[in-house]
Amino acid sequence: MDPKVRKEILSRIDQEQRPRTPLALVSMGLLMLISPFLPDSWVAGVGGWDGIARVFLAFLFFYVAANVFERMRLSRAFRELVESFEAFNRGIYGQNYKEQRAAINLMIKTIATEDEGVRAKVLERLRLWTGQDFGEDREAWMAWWEENRSGFRLVPHRGEEGAGGGAGDGSGDGLGGGGLGKGTEE
Repeated sequence: MDPKVRKEILSRIDQEQRPRTPLALVSMGLLMLISPFLPDSWVAGVGGWDGIARVFLAFLFFYVAANVFERMRLSRAFRELVESFEAFNRGIYGQNYKEQRAAINLMIKTIATEDEGVRAKVLERLRLWTGQDFGEDREAWMAWWEENRSGFRLVPHRGEEGAGGGAGDGSGDGLGGGGLGKGTEE
C-alpha cells in the first residue's frame, strides 16, 4: 500500500477514535483517592475495604475487556477498509497492478546494468509500458517513477506477441492494465 494512502487511512481512524478521558475511570480513581477520608459508615455500607477493593477490581476487569473488544472491532474495521481499498485499486488499475509496478521498479533499477543487451530491452519495455523516454538517464526515470508510482497504469498498446490484456481492458501488454501514467502524453 502506498505510504501516503496508509497515512491518510490511519489519520482518519485516529480522528474517529479521538483520545477520550473515560469519565468512569477518572471518577473511580478519585474515589480511590478520597476513600480514606470518607466516614466509616460509608465504608461499612459497601462491605468494608474488601468490598471497595472488589468494586475497583471488577471495574478494572470490565474496562480492560472493553478495551480489548474495541481493539478487535477496530482491527476488523481496518482490515475491511484495506480489503475494500485493494479491491478498488484492482478495479481501477487491473488485477495485477502490484506486479506491474514492481516490474517497472525493477526495470528502472536494471538500467544501471553493464550488459547493453539487457539495458536496451529494459529501456524499450519501459518506453512501451510508460509512454516516456528518458533514455539511459536512470535518475530521470527514478524521479518520474517516484512522482507517478501511486496512480500509474500501463500505456495501452496492441499487436504485441502474447497480447491478451487483463481485466477485460483490451490492452495488448500481456500484463493487464492499460491507461496512462500521470504526466504521459495521450
